[in-house]
Amino acid sequence: MDENGLVDSIGGHFYHGTLIHRSVIEQLGVTLEWLFFRGEEVEYGLRIMRAGYPILSVPASVVYHPEMSTVSLRAFGKTKFFEVMSPLKRYYSIRNSMWVRRVYYPDASLFLYAARRLGGTLLAELWLAPNKAWQERFAACGAAMRAIMDGARMQPPENANR
Repeated sequence: MDENGLVDSIGGHFYHGTLIHRSVIEQLGVTLEWLFFRGEEVEYGLRIMRAGYPILSVPASVVYHPEMSTVSLRAFGKTKFFEVMSPLKRYYSIRNSMWVRRVYYPDASLFLYAARRLGGTLLAELWLAPNKAWQERFAACGAAMRAIMDGARMQPPENANR
């Protein structure tokens, strides 16, 4: 933390309540609208950092955000949380994160990342999610599989503001 109470962010998850200087937007544009609904803020944060701008957080700030529905699993002395979401949200979450991973971390294993996301989805949806109809559970798993395929081969639209 610096003398102003700011903490350097490791990036990406900064969006709710963020103030972005006009010069950054003038240089980099705005978020990629085709990544809407899940992950556009991660891509934008990475783009901002790659351009050399710092992303700072004010730990004392308060941001109200709708609660996410999560389930957890405790194993080997650790607790892992999994977000429970609709099939549509699951699709965009995985598709967009696959694309961001391909573009910003090309040396990282996309296969291992996809396996982890699919495994987490199967675990959360088929075993851990309470009070969810089986039809919706299977739909979310199918959405995850489609998202992995689409995210692995997706190219940004020609008119994307990159």
